[in-house]
Amino acid sequence: MPPMTMMDRVVGWFRREAPKPTVDQGVMGTQVYGGFVTDGETSPALSHDQRYKTYHDTVVNVSIVGAAVRHFLGFVAKSDWNVAPPKKETGREAQDVADFVLDVMHDMDRPWFSVTRKAALSRFYGFSLQEPIAKKRDDGQIGYRGVYSRPQHTIERWDVDSTGHVRGVVQRGVNDGLEYYIPRAKLVYMVDDSLNDSPEGVGLVRHVMEDVRYLLRALQLEGWGYETNLHGIPVGRAPLSLLNQQVKDGKITPDERTLALKGIRGFLQNHVKTPQLAALLDSVTYQDKLTGDPSTEKMFDLELLTTEGGTSFEAINKVIDRTTRNIARPLGAEWLLLGGDGKGSLALSEDKTAMWGNMLSGTLSEIAWTYREDYVKRLLGYNGIDLRLCPELMPDPVQLRDVLQITKALTDLAQAGATLLPNDPVVFQVRGMLNLAEPPQEDMDKLADQTLNPPDPNAGEPDVDVSDMDADTEKAAIQAVAKNGKGVMIGLFLPKSVAEKISLVGGSDWSSMHVTLAYLGKGIPEDEVARTVRAVKRVAAGWQQLQAKVGGLGRFSLEPKDAFYASVDGGDVTEFRAQVVSELHRMGIGFDRTHGFTPHVTLAWLDKDAWNPINRLDPVAVTFGSVFVAAGHERVEIPLGG
Repeated sequence: MPPMTMMDRVVGWFRREAPKPTVDQGVMGTQVYGGFVTDGETSPALSHDQRYKTYHDTVVNVSIVGAAVRHFLGFVAKSDWNVAPPKKETGREAQDVADFVLDVMHDMDRPWFSVTRKAALSRFYGFSLQEPIAKKRDDGQIGYRGVYSRPQHTIERWDVDSTGHVRGVVQRGVNDGLEYYIPRAKLVYMVDDSLNDSPEGVGLVRHVMEDVRYLLRALQLEGWGYETNLHGIPVGRAPLSLLNQQVKDGKITPDERTLALKGIRGFLQNHVKTPQLAALLDSVTYQDKLTGDPSTEKMFDLELLTTEGGTSFEAINKVIDRTTRNIARPLGAEWLLLGGDGKGSLALSEDKTAMWGNMLSGTLSEIAWTYREDYVKRLLGYNGIDLRLCPELMPDPVQLRDVLQITKALTDLAQAGATLLPNDPVVFQVRGMLNLAEPPQEDMDKLADQTLNPPDPNAGEPDVDVSDMDADTEKAAIQAVAKNGKGVMIGLFLPKSVAEKISLVGGSDWSSMHVTLAYLGKGIPEDEVARTVRAVKRVAAGWQQLQAKVGGLGRFSLEPKDAFYASVDGGDVTEFRAQVVSELHRMGIGFDRTHGFTPHVTLAWLDKDAWNPINRLDPVAVTFGSVFVAAGHERVEIPLGG
């Protein structure tokens, strides 16, 4: 057996007792004395009582840091959250608990996005503390009144055990100066402990503080440089020794010596990048040693001490640019700078934004886990709910996607034969990415059915109830529309009371004011007009009335005159028109698609160089009870609701 070493003796002493699996054998690596965390910071601005104020000032005053933090928190706040039952529990009870938690999240005095935004500050400051306050709900259950931030700069001391577990914090009130102890069981606590086990963690802002200091110094030098417009350090020369000797000999007075030096001293003190960066040298030795005659050198002289290369402005700008990028890099915000100097490829942009997205996703996952432990489980405990039913918090994944790339991929799939139907979920997702209004699901289902089962133009049409109007009267009206000779359109005519309020002197007659839903054109035969009436009737049967507002002014440039119009704002009108167009398409009835749909009422036709007759139109509510198929003054009225 080899001889026992000193290390064997030391380790053997600790091995005398068997290890206990449930007991901590080691201790934390951060020193905490009396609740104060010691971290070895030497800069006063980053000391315990000043650190978070310095961080805050940096975020507020340094643009690249502020932009990175703002964009990050904005993306965090934008994420939608859902609550899902635990995977092992599939019964109705588990779903009811998940619904209850989601209801509580949206029944607080502060919105959920504000809560998650505050929690995400732990990524930049190192930790975040929030205190949920409970309340009794109207249904008798316990919920939360709100979740309130306990700012980092107000946390004075930490109550931790020897293993580093936080038992509570001591907060210093900023208004009364009193201390408040908050136990861990009352807090939602997030910490970035990737680099140490300090309860305060290490945030991303700490990584850029040295570069921020360097950047602020460079910006200061740039400002001084622009103020003085110098490219070097001024060096002045004057016969200081000679002037002093003349004062001593009584040839000049001290005031005369001061006056002699006033000009050069004033320049050195007032035209430099900082008053300390200048030199005034003695020039008394400028004379010929052999003859004693004066030298050709000036006894008063001024020059700039410079370095080889470009101007100081160019150099300092390079420093500022490099330092700004150094700051953006740890914050994951380099993508904000791409293209600012005319450089940066699309591939590089995609790579940087992907990294940014990963950081966002990681933060959202941390928030979800922390809030499940510190927020949801306590809520279930307050209400006596079994923790096995504790649901999962599910933030929507952050995906920084290029809409053009997605639509191109869908186009390629369609060309390969994988055509999307109008009601495919992908269509709705792309519309959402473009912030477009979502059409009614039933309309998209109808379009999908028409795509799969196109109408037979030779087939008969379904019967409709045409009892709203006497058959002979309706037939005569249809014949009149077809024979009118003017363009046939489907439109909503304004009630007299509304039309008279918005009519202009010399403008459109109130009786002709309408909203065009679809223009079919001129020369439409009688049977086509009749089919159009039947198509509109089928849509009108599903509506009782259309609500809208007439207000806002605009002008279309047409030939030979411009149309001066009032806008018509109302979701009913837009949705009704979409259904009418869908029905026309189903029946194979053509209409003009030259322009998009802009709901409006033409108030007047103006010459090209004419001024608008009015600049403002107060909104007027309008209710439409009928829709018309019309040509000129000939109309077929179709009441809404049948």
